[in-house]
Amino acid sequence: MILGVGYGIAWILLAGPADMFPAAAEIRNLLESQGVYLLSILANVIFLSFGVFWYQAVRKQKMTGYRKKFSPAGWGYGICMGVALQAVSGYFLMLAALLLPKAMEEYGQLMESMGIGAPTVLSLLYSVLAAPVAEELIYRGLTTKIFEKAFSFWTANVMQAALFGLMHMNLIQSSYAFLLGILLGWVARKYGTWKGSILCHLVINLSGNLMGFLPYPFLSRLLLLAVSAALLIPLRKKTLFK
Repeated sequence: MILGVGYGIAWILLAGPADMFPAAAEIRNLLESQGVYLLSILANVIFLSFGVFWYQAVRKQKMTGYRKKFSPAGWGYGICMGVALQAVSGYFLMLAALLLPKAMEEYGQLMESMGIGAPTVLSLLYSVLAAPVAEELIYRGLTTKIFEKAFSFWTANVMQAALFGLMHMNLIQSSYAFLLGILLGWVARKYGTWKGSILCHLVINLSGNLMGFLPYPFLSRLLLLAVSAALLIPLRKKTLFK
């Protein structure tokens, strides 16, 4: 909220100088086109700054396996899982376009306004680095741990996924974010550390940016889904940690 107010004040203060000074005009244009990513990155950085202290407290309590290192099979499992989930989410969006065309149109306008489909340095920095780390620590980490004090893991997992979905604040994105949140919670549980869900989340977002450049979206996603699913079968039998 503080960052949002600051953004509005900066926008107003730059209105006059933007007409006279090229540098002010460039800053205003940057805020207009990339403001959402700047605010999101700053918000995540602020959260992580405080989160460092929480991380150290949890680490001292030995609540999870922070010191585990991924084996090659562990890296492969997380990457394949992320690609498979991204491919499935693409088919979810195709189905939503048929069943909920109005909601999908609003979703498309939102994605276009955020620059999805035409990634920039800031959008990639946010979606591939800042968001996966901060969101996994918030939802699969802090939120799940709090809920697990009163509920079973799966109840806590569904509750954190529901909050994760509501955070996106639109029907289409909230729906698939809820389903992904449940799966990412399971991934964190399977790995025994949040590193697993962070890796998977990172790959989901990265592959989502890259898949927009692939020809024949339906067939491309089907091929990626088949390959990643085929690799998951032997990888799941391997040791995920060194």
